[in-house]
Amino acid sequence: MRWDRRGRTAELRGLPGAVLDRAYAINDAGTAVGVSLTADGVLNAVRWNRSGALTRLPPLPGDVGTGAGWINGAGTSVGLSSTPDGTTRAVRWDESGAVTALGALPDHAWSKAFSVDEHGVVVGTSHASADSPTHAVRWREDGSVVELPALPGDVAAAAYAVDDGWAVGCSTSATGVSRPVRWSPSGEVVALGPPGEAYAVTGDGVAVGSTSTSAGTTSATLWRAPR
Repeated sequence: MRWDRRGRTAELRGLPGAVLDRAYAINDAGTAVGVSLTADGVLNAVRWNRSGALTRLPPLPGDVGTGAGWINGAGTSVGLSSTPDGTTRAVRWDESGAVTALGALPDHAWSKAFSVDEHGVVVGTSHASADSPTHAVRWREDGSVVELPALPGDVAAAAYAVDDGWAVGCSTSATGVSRPVRWSPSGEVVALGPPGEAYAVTGDGVAVGSTSTSAGTTSATLWRAPR
């Protein structure tokens, strides 16, 4: 579904025979990306143009499934491509729909891309196996990948959004407690607050996400720009 500035809705139709369709992101040109799940259980990355026309974004050669979660103003989309055995690999689609593998950290087979900014910088996760801890990563404009550190003492991290060098996500302890974090353009990590996650960030470092209390209450949260 797409909402215009007046709050009017328009259905974004998925692939023929799809049993589930979701749109996750839209750019200023009105181009949206998301997923379309077909009856055979295959997840497909899709893109809708301003008029609602649908394009399937292809997987990497030999892969069987895809998912797209973000698109920037240049029409670059990011997400994942999955192999027949379920291994996910971070990918980028350009405006024409051509797919490129982004790679992973050394000795890692799994990766996912969650966000891309207007400079083409991508963030996501990389991990060695399906059950191993995730590492937050940033892919630079030249395609090289660098790790974004977890908080001291934590064992895992994930980066969900990036804008103009600032990135946000979460850092997770050995007991499974996640805390919202923000990484500076130079890669320094800072805890933003109590247990929770940060999902989006502006170019000056303002972040939004959610935090939880020991009583189980979850609240939408905004963190102001760093001083």
